[in-house]
Amino acid sequence: KHSGAKNFWLSTRREGDRFVVEMRDDGRGHAPRKETAGLGLDLMRTRAEAVGALLCIRSAPGEGTSVEVRFKS
Repeated sequence: KHSGAKNFWLSTRREGDRFVVEMRDDGRGHAPRKETAGLGLDLMRTRAEAVGALLCIRSAPGEGTSVEVRFKS
């Protein structure tokens, strides 16, 4: 909605003992910044950790955004 993306990709794969789910788009992206007062990313990380997963978010202006969750198999 806010990203201006025209496309969205969802992929899954296995890497060693991990199951990886990746979501990415071709939207505006954003510059890295310090954590804000919002809880969105903190809650996502907390939920991932609660199930033994790792959460990685990558983004840069004009590059879109990628969210990767790595679960132990």
